Amino acid sequence: MGEFPGLHGKIYRALVIGSGGHQVVVRRLLRRIAAAA
Repeated sequence: MGEFPGLHGKIYRALVIGSGGHQVVVRRLLRRIAAAA
């Protein structure tokens, strides 16, 4: 995969590398999908 550009990439990396950070993002996405359904 290519590098993420600029600040957004840094934030994304911090979330993924951070302990369980990606789980928070996944939960947000699941909530959005559930709310839209």
